[in-house]
Amino acid sequence: MPEPLIRPAEVADVDSLLRIQHSSPEAAQWAKSDYETLLGGDGSARCVAAEVEGRVAGFLVYRALGAGECEVLNLAVDPPARRRGLGRALLAYLLGQGPGEVFLEVRAGNVSAQAFYRGAGFREAGRRPTYYRNPSEDAIVMRKGPESAPAV
Repeated sequence: MPEPLIRPAEVADVDSLLRIQHSSPEAAQWAKSDYETLLGGDGSARCVAAEVEGRVAGFLVYRALGAGECEVLNLAVDPPARRRGLGRALLAYLLGQGPGEVFLEVRAGNVSAQAFYRGAGFREAGRRPTYYRNPSEDAIVMRKGPESAPAV
């Protein structure tokens, strides 16, 4: 697979983001209007896309929480493009921005995502009981500080 282009997502990417999201039941399932608002420049969060051969194959949504902290809100890669480094490239882009501490939540049952994030240097920081719905499930809160290793 060619090296992905990591770029700011645009309103024109919304259908691609939704296609990837809908084929990724483990990802947060947002409405089309949520992406349109986000990409329309509401300023509360940012979305970057991983483009391969002119097609969006993954995305990452994050927001700043304050000075030196940010939170990953959503990360998904198109199933046929998985295990080819796109998730790592998206995380590397975010971490390259120097956000300081990075937090995220992941379903307790999503063992593969937890392993992916641990491989990127994230560590478990806590739990949120019954955080997710449909089905109800705990969230594992993970954290990566600027001193955490290894890099993505």
